[in-house]
Amino acid sequence: MAEEPLQAIFVGVGGRGRHYLEHLKDSPHMRPVAIVDISREILERERLANGLPETACFTTLTDALRHVPADTVGVTTHARLHAQFVREAILAGKHVLVEKPFTCDLEEAVRLVELADAHGVKIVVTQQIRYFRTELTMRRLMLEQAYGAPGFGHMHHYKPRSGHYPLSDHMQLWQMTVHEIDSLISVLAQHKVTRVFGYSFEPSWGNWPTPSTAVATIEFDGSIPFTLVSTSQARGSAYEFRIECAEATLVQRGPLQDIPTTLHAEYQDGRVVSLPLDAGIDVEPGDGINWVARLLYEYVVEGVEPEVSGRHNLDVLRVTDAIIRSTKTGQAVSLDVSS
Repeated sequence: MAEEPLQAIFVGVGGRGRHYLEHLKDSPHMRPVAIVDISREILERERLANGLPETACFTTLTDALRHVPADTVGVTTHARLHAQFVREAILAGKHVLVEKPFTCDLEEAVRLVELADAHGVKIVVTQQIRYFRTELTMRRLMLEQAYGAPGFGHMHHYKPRSGHYPLSDHMQLWQMTVHEIDSLISVLAQHKVTRVFGYSFEPSWGNWPTPSTAVATIEFDGSIPFTLVSTSQARGSAYEFRIECAEATLVQRGPLQDIPTTLHAEYQDGRVVSLPLDAGIDVEPGDGINWVARLLYEYVVEGVEPEVSGRHNLDVLRVTDAIIRSTKTGQAVSLDVSS
């Protein structure tokens, strides 16, 4: 492994990007060396908070790339702006760490993966929830068929949020549901999604500018359907990921997906067994950021492609895109399992 961390320019540091700067400033894997934001006030605030010189602050990525030597660009802007900055970074020959969603357009994401391959650079998407200890444990138990073959299940995530996400089409799908889809795909790793029937909508009493809620049936090969309910406009919080297996039910529960949850096996005779969790992210602030930074570092230095690479993240975007297409047509959408 190289001794020096990847030198990174971060774009969009007023919101989510602040956490990247905070948690990576002493990282052995990635180190912020410049910041980009349209707000000079935000630039000054983050410069002082992270000990960066005035010469490390820019209002355009173009200027930062021109003046600061770097290996990587971290894209932590609003979701609808991801694609343009990912493209600019790739064309400059820089590796990319991009917040979820990779992009808000499947076809554009496919083109960016192809462009990255052509320029010999790597992309990693921050889909850290699949590395939480509960998700990793569920995945292992499914791969081992510890409770028999999976038959069906559901994932319900009711999240109260004080306001809507930054504006984008189908904002819940692109800016939150992608995590849930990614978790499903990760835990059911031995299966491929074959068909999706879904609906992205705003409740009759809702006030978001684009849909805050999605429901879908996501069918994996072997005729294994999962029902997904995903909303950030709930009044109360609840999370349950349930897999009905041949011998027992595997259940993950918590008030929300992104804070510590419990994992149990439940049996027909009424027994409920609490399950120990495998090693993974301990759901402390910054753990997910540090984790994906390490994954990009290993991808660049050792050539080990992580499951959250841009290429692999296309599977998540295909399901998300299928829910949108199903919303428009009212019909189920079949997916090519060979893609």
